[in-house]
Amino acid sequence: CGYYSDNVEKFYHTVDESGSCPECQAKIVALVRGTEERYFTTLKGAFEWSSTLSEVEIALMDNVTDGDFRVQSGNVIKLDLNGYTAKLYNGRIYVHGKLTICDGSQGKTGLIEASSEYSYIVQMMDGGELIINSGNFSGLIYSGISSSQSASIVVNGGKFTGGEKFRLQSGTSVEIN
Repeated sequence: CGYYSDNVEKFYHTVDESGSCPECQAKIVALVRGTEERYFTTLKGAFEWSSTLSEVEIALMDNVTDGDFRVQSGNVIKLDLNGYTAKLYNGRIYVHGKLTICDGSQGKTGLIEASSEYSYIVQMMDGGELIINSGNFSGLIYSGISSSQSASIVVNGGKFTGGEKFRLQSGTSVEIN
């Protein structure tokens, strides 16, 4: 099962019917599907492990509060909120590669919430690609996406509540369907 060293999961958990690791009783919050399936007790751990793979899906399995995450250049990650809430505590998702966000739950209640007053949910970096198909996005002052130059954003669905939705630099490609 997993243990932590500087907030990095070194081993990987299994999960029982209660949604916890039977060995350490830690609550499992994310499933990563790539070349194999791995369970994580933090969303940060799921994103860090995913950075070693080229294409993965991360599915939330419970509500989670965590910090910064990165989609590295060359990574393709699909984040399925799955009806759960990911609260970004003084953090955001930095996108250098490609990130698709969706909510595969029946009720479409999945939420990403920025808990810091001055934090966007997604920070697009040069060359980053973001596709939002569904999900809810909420923040205090900022509730959406900030971009660097030469980023690409496609919004096919989703709901943004709270403050400023987009802060875009020139050179950012945006398509809202």
